[in-house]
Amino acid sequence: MKSGYVTLSSVVQNYNLTELIAKKAFYALKNENIGKIHEVKGEIVLKRD
Repeated sequence: MKSGYVTLSSVVQNYNLTELIAKKAFYALKNENIGKIHEVKGEIVLKRD
């Protein structure tokens, strides 16, 4: 996450995960106050704080 954000679809593709597992990871990171989840142009994005 060098650029400060990562998309859900890139995580699914690059790490060979199901979308459900990737979403759980995004929400776990959000709950740990590591980032915030946004929707940008229909894409779910995790941005670092």
